[in-house]
Amino acid sequence: MNNIQNKRHRSFFFFGVGITSLIYIAWRIFFTIPFHFGLLSTIFGIALAAAEAIAVLEALSHYWNMSSSDVPEKPEIPDEMYPHVDILVATHSEEVDLLYKTLNGCLHLKYPDKSKIHIYLCDDTNRPEMRLLAEQMGVGYFGLSENLYAKAGNLNHALAETASPLVVTLDADMIPTSDMLLETVPYFFLPQMIKEDGAWRMRREDEIDPNEKIGFVQTPQSFYNADLFQFNLYAEKNVPNEQDYFFWRSTSAATAPTRRCTPAPTPSSPGKPWKRWGVSAPAPSPRTSPPAWIFRPPGTGLWPSTKWWPTVWPPKILRA
Repeated sequence: MNNIQNKRHRSFFFFGVGITSLIYIAWRIFFTIPFHFGLLSTIFGIALAAAEAIAVLEALSHYWNMSSSDVPEKPEIPDEMYPHVDILVATHSEEVDLLYKTLNGCLHLKYPDKSKIHIYLCDDTNRPEMRLLAEQMGVGYFGLSENLYAKAGNLNHALAETASPLVVTLDADMIPTSDMLLETVPYFFLPQMIKEDGAWRMRREDEIDPNEKIGFVQTPQSFYNADLFQFNLYAEKNVPNEQDYFFWRSTSAATAPTRRCTPAPTPSSPGKPWKRWGVSAPAPSPRTSPPAWIFRPPGTGLWPSTKWWPTVWPPKILRA
């Protein structure tokens, strides 16, 4: 009931914002453009009004999508259905202490069968201290001495050496929460499962839509270290992180679920599980080796949405 009320309140708020924005743009167009102050003033006045109108239209489109977005319920799956997962931690020049935190977080991930979690430290500078860290922590190690494709090449090399059906990529300074896999992996079974009378069951063959596939499960990102303003104002607990809008409010929390309705979501930073068949398909990027687009270049981020029903967005912070 609270969710329905919140959705109504949000829709009412968006409607009010939309009406007042349209009134403002109408006022700008019909009453503020300086037609009587020369050609140059008129041109700049029209250009400024047009820029504001475009910004308002973009905001209204964003509000509309947010009011119609929906997050599917996470299915309940038996423990034996949880698949193997490869966790790839990419590093280039980061310190050992930083990587220790990340690997330690990976080792403490909860999973029905932890033997199905395979953690690899992917080092594209082939440093002895990183190899030693991997050995001490009991995780796999992939070292590269001549990497031509930066981070994407590093991860592509690791993909070629691993075989689990699910892949999670992490930056060197990214720590997963202990329940990250438990909160994301079940979503991959949405196309095969249905909820009836309060219980989940496998769909019959005639109930399965062959066109519905889950390529990745997008998760919002939050930073565990204070940003510039929080640090200098000694207000880490009182001032929100300036990156929250981009990673949580914008890219992940608002844009991702609304683009799923379009559908046109883009991958937003590492720290999410992918299906291996989704990351192994070659992408149309002439500057990097496939599938580099999933790890960095934003220009080809929309490409996967043409290949599968791309993403589910659980509204919960599962990495930092």
